[in-house]
Amino acid sequence: MKKKLHFYRSVAAFTVVALMLATALVVSCTDEGGDTLVLPPPVVDINNPNDVQKSIGVSNGSITNGALPDASPGNINLSTSIGSTTVNSGGKLVLPILYGGASGVDQVYIQVQGADGSYYAVSPTVAASDDGYYYISISMPAGLTNGKFTFRYNVKDKSGSVSNVTSTVVEITDEVASCSNSHKEGSSGLTFATLSLGNTRGAVTIAYETYGIPDRIDVYQGERWVTGTGSDPGSPVPPMCNCNAPKPGFVSTSRVQQLQFDYEPSKGRNIIVVVSGCLGSGTAWEWQLVEAPECR
Repeated sequence: MKKKLHFYRSVAAFTVVALMLATALVVSCTDEGGDTLVLPPPVVDINNPNDVQKSIGVSNGSITNGALPDASPGNINLSTSIGSTTVNSGGKLVLPILYGGASGVDQVYIQVQGADGSYYAVSPTVAASDDGYYYISISMPAGLTNGKFTFRYNVKDKSGSVSNVTSTVVEITDEVASCSNSHKEGSSGLTFATLSLGNTRGAVTIAYETYGIPDRIDVYQGERWVTGTGSDPGSPVPPMCNCNAPKPGFVSTSRVQQLQFDYEPSKGRNIIVVVSGCLGSGTAWEWQLVEAPECR
């Protein structure tokens, strides 16, 4: 009986010590005013392909060991890739994959170039769009350092044929500020910027210029399209186009224009501004957040 009592006392003492340590850790995460301190996200070195691959989030994707599958005989092929795309650390990009000759896509394979012995296998949950695009949503870690890395990817159709491999360069930039000093500029390809607009509802205004060569801007609240230079494309990003053959929604401007929408935080606090810079020419564009409820 004494041995049991001694055991229970030891367990109780250990529990008290553990609770004290946990309390100390919580206290250490508060400042002198009692406010909880937000610890910075872990740093992910963009020059380490293995770390980048492990830290990204690929929607409906699972890590698979081995090399990216080689192309095999068949009719499927990747037509046009987006040569480059830009996204801020902690943001999300949508990679459009245009294929042809397929009997339906079975899987998409994607890998950070240079990663050792693994890739993501993505199982489509929705059919591709009528124009042959399939879209992959990829989240970037908040601690990813600035710089560039490359995605390599191909697709397998339902007959088992694997397409050629193509690639897209991804540039990571600083997180975009969420008030009136928010500003972004760029050129061809896709650029994604995520803004967090807080808890207050109200009007939001984005000023933009696309200059003499047409580009397209779309604004999403979460997954919902809210405004843009064209109508709702019905997809996470509109189909890309060459600068000499602009599709609807690609516009040129001779002066500053504005996009406006009513922000309702209950529908999602993250606003994603997607700019589709036309391909094949030296296009240029810029936009700036000039009005938002918590920025006045």
